[in-house]
Amino acid sequence: MGFLGFPAVKAGCNSALSRYSPAATPRPFEETRRMLISAAYAQTATDATTAGGFGLVQLLPLVLIFVVFYFLLIRPQQKKMKQHRDMVSALRRGDRVVTSGGIIGLVTKVVGDNELQIEIADGVRVRTLRSSVTEVVSKTEPVAANAADDEEESPEKK
Repeated sequence: MGFLGFPAVKAGCNSALSRYSPAATPRPFEETRRMLISAAYAQTATDATTAGGFGLVQLLPLVLIFVVFYFLLIRPQQKKMKQHRDMVSALRRGDRVVTSGGIIGLVTKVVGDNELQIEIADGVRVRTLRSSVTEVVSKTEPVAANAADDEEESPEKK
């Protein structure tokens, strides 16, 4: 008896085990590999239209994503920025405003293109940037040029 109870095979013996040749038996791995390679060649042959370059079908999802981002994110943000810019440029003396810090005050003086003087309490005035104003609570009416003339004429009429 040989190893693990199998009969021992002696060299030169004419038994079935001595006639075994690994090259004579089919290898399943080789057959599978040949099938995969032929399938790969077949795929490249059918995709001849896109083999030369980047197809429009591959670019289409990126374009759609950009369009969605533009209409849902970029465009509304640009509108909001434009509204804020218009609101800040239209600020004048007498407007009641809220700053980005949450301070509510009355614009007492427009110092320059970028600064405002805001009265937050009696006698307490603060200089802030125009861009820090987030909301106009109440707006004053602009003084018409004819209003001054009307006041002068009214005593004469009486």
